[in-house]
Amino acid sequence: MVPVQKYLYLICIVYIGIFLLGFIYVDNRLIPICILSQRCKTQSAKCPITMLCRRHHRNGQYVIMTKDGFYQRHQSGMNNLSLHVQETWNDKVEKPNLASSTGIAGNATSLLDHKTISVQKFHLSNKLPTQAKSKTQRYPITTYWKNRSDIRPCRKDAFVLLVINSKPNNIFRRNGIRKSWGDGSTQIKQMNHPYAWRTIFVIGRSTDAYINLTVENEAKRYGDILIGQFIDHFKNLTEKTILGMYWAATYCRPQYYYKGDDDVFVNQANLFHYLIQRNRQLSRRPDLQLAPTLWAGNVGEKNRDVVRQNTSKYYVSYKDYSRSIYPKYCSGFAYIMSANVLKGMLHAVQYKRKIQSIDDVFIGMLGQQIGLVPTHDHRFDVQHYPFTLQYISIPKLCKLFAVHGIRSPIRQMRMLRQIYDHCKY
Repeated sequence: MVPVQKYLYLICIVYIGIFLLGFIYVDNRLIPICILSQRCKTQSAKCPITMLCRRHHRNGQYVIMTKDGFYQRHQSGMNNLSLHVQETWNDKVEKPNLASSTGIAGNATSLLDHKTISVQKFHLSNKLPTQAKSKTQRYPITTYWKNRSDIRPCRKDAFVLLVINSKPNNIFRRNGIRKSWGDGSTQIKQMNHPYAWRTIFVIGRSTDAYINLTVENEAKRYGDILIGQFIDHFKNLTEKTILGMYWAATYCRPQYYYKGDDDVFVNQANLFHYLIQRNRQLSRRPDLQLAPTLWAGNVGEKNRDVVRQNTSKYYVSYKDYSRSIYPKYCSGFAYIMSANVLKGMLHAVQYKRKIQSIDDVFIGMLGQQIGLVPTHDHRFDVQHYPFTLQYISIPKLCKLFAVHGIRSPIRQMRMLRQIYDHCKY
């Protein structure tokens, strides 16, 4: 009689345990889901893998955020699971208030931590942009290749972070940038800030093993190269750009984020002076309600028509984008944005289907998703300067922020010397 009672007691314990703690089988492993009385609750103490468990009462959908990603369940019953894994966002992120100055005055504690980048309050309970309300699918952010330790994170929130898209074999351009406007030693001394001006490069993988090895050694030597987990190709430009934004917001949390290409000259003295003055104006006259958001570059009305010819380099299908005209966007060679714009776009990217080959257009779509329109600034010069006529007058050069088409490292250094010799800010 005693053994029977013992077995019945064990069976009851197992039954209660199965009722209180369910498991789902994903990627050849068991993932626990803490569910009590068909209501999702945070059970981090009893269920350490599950960080957040929330139920969308409108359609009975469960959303479980674990350290490995989102596991979405589209049925309210325990059987018939429909799951998919998404990239993990930081649970400290809050919805950016683009009409406030919190993203300007160094309020970086509400940005992102140093491990993951995820969204907690955005998922299903809060109001989302109009196009995102009906979407349950999320698009993952590209992860790194394997060199997270090679690129050094910022030990302090950066003031200006310049993220440059580069190709694996463009080592001479990268060295030219490092020796010219990419060097922020002058700005560091001026601001007394170790990350007043920092430059990093985003590079994809090459199909040549020797080039990959060269890039890996370069990354270890300089600590400023972020290698993406994708082949460096025109079709992966959006992946490269989003990866740079992701790393910047996670590991440097800059007040101002600059994105550019490696064939662009940056007038660091003028751009840095402008951003310093902008911060001073915001701090002195808060009653002016000066918009703290900054998203500026070369914004043109041309090249906004969607190309539907499948033989074109810029072909976009109706599935990727159904409209005939793109929203306004900054040309991808150079643009700058404030911290709150960067955060807002990183939130919106999970609800937007990526246009892989046109990164600047996709950034414009993210801006439209969060209700922003970029500002055209003529100081981002998109004119091309051929090698034989590669000359810009010094007065014009002093007024510019960025000049497109400067590929020669020697020319980069010469233009920088002209600025510091003849321009006053």
